[in-house]
Amino acid sequence: MRLRTSATEAPRVLSDVVDVVRDGYEGEVAFVIARPLDGGPPELVGTSGLDDATAADLLHASPVEELLTGAGTESRTTNGVRGLALALAPFATATGGRAVVGVARRADRPFDHAELALLEAIAASVGHALERERRAAQQAALASAASAIHASLDLDQVMAAICSEAVRAFRADVAIVSLRDDCERYAAIAAHGLPQSFVGMSRERDEGLSGRVMATGEPLVSDRYDDEGHAALRDVRTAVAAPLRRSHGVDGALEIGFRRDRPVGAADAELLAAFADVAAVACRNADALAAAQRAASRDSLTGCLNHGGLQSRLHEEISRAERGGGPVTFALVDLDDFKSINERFGHLAGDAVLRGVGEQLRGSVRLHDQVGRLGGDEFALVLCATAEASRRIVDRAVRSLRGVRLPAGAQLHAAAGIAEWRAGVQATGLIDEADQALRGAKRARRGVAVARAAEGMRIGEGSPAQLRRLATAAALGAKLRRLRDVQAIATVAAEDLHDVLGFPYCRVATLRDGRVEVMADAGGAAPTTPAADNGAIGRCVRERRPVLMADASVDGGTRSELAVPLYVGGQVWGAIDVRSAGDAGFDSDDAQVVQTVADHAGAALLEAARVLEQR
Repeated sequence: MRLRTSATEAPRVLSDVVDVVRDGYEGEVAFVIARPLDGGPPELVGTSGLDDATAADLLHASPVEELLTGAGTESRTTNGVRGLALALAPFATATGGRAVVGVARRADRPFDHAELALLEAIAASVGHALERERRAAQQAALASAASAIHASLDLDQVMAAICSEAVRAFRADVAIVSLRDDCERYAAIAAHGLPQSFVGMSRERDEGLSGRVMATGEPLVSDRYDDEGHAALRDVRTAVAAPLRRSHGVDGALEIGFRRDRPVGAADAELLAAFADVAAVACRNADALAAAQRAASRDSLTGCLNHGGLQSRLHEEISRAERGGGPVTFALVDLDDFKSINERFGHLAGDAVLRGVGEQLRGSVRLHDQVGRLGGDEFALVLCATAEASRRIVDRAVRSLRGVRLPAGAQLHAAAGIAEWRAGVQATGLIDEADQALRGAKRARRGVAVARAAEGMRIGEGSPAQLRRLATAAALGAKLRRLRDVQAIATVAAEDLHDVLGFPYCRVATLRDGRVEVMADAGGAAPTTPAADNGAIGRCVRERRPVLMADASVDGGTRSELAVPLYVGGQVWGAIDVRSAGDAGFDSDDAQVVQTVADHAGAALLEAARVLEQR
C-alpha cells in the first residue's frame, strides 16, 4: 500500500479502508481515488496491491471518471480494466469533493449484489469517518484559538494565532481579521497567508467582502473574490466571512479565502462564526485591559495623567528621543495661592478649580502632548518639541488658566518652568531642571521660565571626569537592556556600580509588602533589611526623589549614603543605594551617575516584565 497526494488529508482512515476491503473481498487490488476540489486530475489517495500500469488505467477508466464527476451516482460493477472485475462505490470527501472506493479481482469472479451493497456501506462509513475527523480537527483548531486568548495579553499575537488556526481548521489559504475604526472605515489588524503590508490596509466601510458583512451583520460567501480590489487577493477564488461583534453592534469581520473553487456550506459558516466570536472576545479583553490601564494611569479628579502615568510617559519619550526620535521638553505648572481657595471656599470649590485647570491645559496642548497632575496644585506637561516651541505652548496654556472660573470672580494665575531633554539626562534630572526653572519663575514673578543651558549638563560641558563617568553609566545601561531576568539585572547593576564606577558599597533593593528587600549587593555583606520608612532608602522610595546623607552613621561603619529611586513603568519599584565610610562621600555628580544607572535598570526591568507577560 502507498499513499500519494491526499485530497481528504486523512491517510490513516484510507489506509485502514484499502486493507480491510482487499482482505474482505479476497481481492487482488483495493484503492481510493479522489478528485481535487480545484478540478485537477484524479489522484490515487490510498492503494493496496496496485502496480503502476494498473493504477494509470484505473485513473482514466470511464466508470471511475463518471462517479468522480457526478455523472453517475450509483455504485456499480464492471469489467475491462486489465482483465479485472471491478466494484466501485462513490462517497463525499471531508472537503466537499468526490471520491471512489474500489476493489478488483480476476474477471472470472465477478462481484454479486450483496458484495456491492457491502461496498456501498463501506463507502458511506468512510465518508462519515472522514467527516468526523474533519470536525474533530476543526474543533481542536477552535479550542487552540480560544486558548490563545489566555496565553497572551498582546492583541496582535492573539489575532495572528486565531487567523492561523482558522486556516488550519478550514484548510484555507488566507485568513483576515478586520475592525472598523472611528472614521467608519475598516482595516485588517491581522492576516495569515498574505504579505505583512496587508495588515493595516484601510478600506471604505462598505467595500469588499468584510465591509458587506459589517453592513448586513450576516455571514456572506464570495465566488468572485478576485474582484475584491486588492492585489494580494487576486488569486483567491472563493471566500467566506462572518461578522465580529466587539461591542454592541457589528464592528468587525473574520474572513477566510481559498485559492481554488471550494463549496461553502452552512456548517462552514457556523464554524467561522464561532471563530469570529473567539476573536470578538479577544478584542473585548484587549479593550477592557486598555481601559483599565488608562484608568490606572489617570487622575480621577482632573482626568489628566496621574503621577505614575506621567512618569511612565516621560520615560517612554526620553527612550524615543535616545533612539533619534526628536526633541522632548518637560514643563511644571504650579498654581498661585491655591491653598487660599480651599481655605476660603472649601475643598469642593477647590476640586472644581482643579478640574477646570485640567481641561484648560489639555485644550491648550497638541494631540500628541501629555498633561499630568503630579499632586496637589502642581501639573506637568510632556511636550514633543524644542524648548523654544514649548515656551509658546506653555505660555498659551498658562494664559488659558485665566479662563478657569473662581469663586467671587477672582482670576487664577500660575507659573511654569521648562527644561529640554539633552543626551545623557534622565527623567529625574529633567524634572529637577524644570523644578529649578519653576522656582526661578516664582521668585522673578514671571509666568514661564526656561532652564538655562548652564543649569544642566550639555554634551561637551562639565568636567571631563564626570563626562567619562556618565558615558560609562550609559554603556552599563545598554548592557542591562540586553538582560531579561530580574535578578540578573539587579546583580549586574550593583556589581558594575562597584567594580566599574568605583562606588564602595552598592545594593539594588525592591519594595515588597511595605519593606525594602535587597535583591543584589556588591562591596560587602548586605545590611539588615530595613523597614521602608527608615533611612535614606526609605525616604527615597517614599518621597520619590534622590536622598543624600552626608553623615548617615549607619551599620557597618558607613558615614555617607546616597539612594536614588528606581522606576519601572512609572511606578517606584525600589531604589539603588550606595554607601561610603567617609563623611560627605557623595555629591550631586554621584547622584546623577547613579540615577542614570537606575533609569536604565528600570527600562530593562520593564522590558523583562513585558517579555514574561507574552510567554
